[in-house]
Amino acid sequence: ARFARHLPGLLLRADPDPREAFALVIDATPGVAGDVRFAPGAWAFDLKYGRMPSPFLARVKAAGLAQTVDGLEMLVAQALATYEIWFRDGRPFAPAESSGHMDGLLAHLGNTR
Repeated sequence: ARFARHLPGLLLRADPDPREAFALVIDATPGVAGDVRFAPGAWAFDLKYGRMPSPFLARVKAAGLAQTVDGLEMLVAQALATYEIWFRDGRPFAPAESSGHMDGLLAHLGNTR
């Protein structure tokens, strides 16, 4: 409901038994997500971070089903947002600066976008 208020043209739903192809699949489960059909050009996003790729992302990558993003990128983005709040009085980094910080932190953690 909150997404619908801000993105009125976007259809979002949690579906334990999907029957259609999706443009975006977000895995927020502690284990492995079930079988999902991906639309052409789709994205797969796993909220978990740690040992990567997760089984979900490994399966998606191996089959060439979608572009993938792991939870470490989300964690780093949250760290940058927190830094802006606490040390920049809420002022966001410029897009190029934010992107540079993101790339640097991910590289430091052994990951890339």
